[in-house]
Amino acid sequence: PATERATTVSTVLSRSSSVLKRTPPAAPPMDSRGLAVSEAGLFLYTFEYGDPVDRRALDTLEVVATSEVRVRRIALAPGLVFALEDDPVLIFDCAVLALDAMTLESRVTFGEGVLEDPRGITASNDEVFVSDFVARCIFVFSFSGEHLRTLRGDFDTVFDLLWANGRLYALALSQALTRCLFVVRPDDGSVLQVVAPPEGQQYSTYDSELWQWGDRLLVSTTGNAGNVYTVLKGV
Repeated sequence: PATERATTVSTVLSRSSSVLKRTPPAAPPMDSRGLAVSEAGLFLYTFEYGDPVDRRALDTLEVVATSEVRVRRIALAPGLVFALEDDPVLIFDCAVLALDAMTLESRVTFGEGVLEDPRGITASNDEVFVSDFVARCIFVFSFSGEHLRTLRGDFDTVFDLLWANGRLYALALSQALTRCLFVVRPDDGSVLQVVAPPEGQQYSTYDSELWQWGDRLLVSTTGNAGNVYTVLKGV
């Protein structure tokens, strides 16, 4: 009926794709919804147009904490959630927020004066990697917010980043302006491997997503098969 309000849910699937549980219905966000999972819970956020981050309990999937700040993209680390700040007034010169993983209260803000248009963010055990659309590079920060170094290599614009299995992955344009998945050295930015998309598909750039699934990667692609996730193994 026209009086019913559209809702969205998040579904937890087993490795065999059977449904284990669903989140309670919620009003749909302005844009695609992203999520990340750690021992602290299930974190929901919104791509591109920022909203507060929700932390849901893993057993009930009920909301137990909500951030006071609006963010775009997050990266999880032990005890912390690193998030790209979304300021409705400032288009550029955004910052990175370090939030407490349990309370989602802000601890540290950093990156001002360094970042111009951050797009991707990921974290290793002790460093935060942020890709910048305007600067066409990857900035590396300590957990306390110190700018450690800048990575540049045989890649152009970087849309998304993922630290997984001890490696840094960058979904980016090549110098020839083709969309590729790069395996990047985290110390100097040199490219170790370039992975082309499957035939008939191309890596997504808008709302691009990289996920770790055990020893495999899930990469959002679009093409003849529509908008799908491609599973990469041995990368």
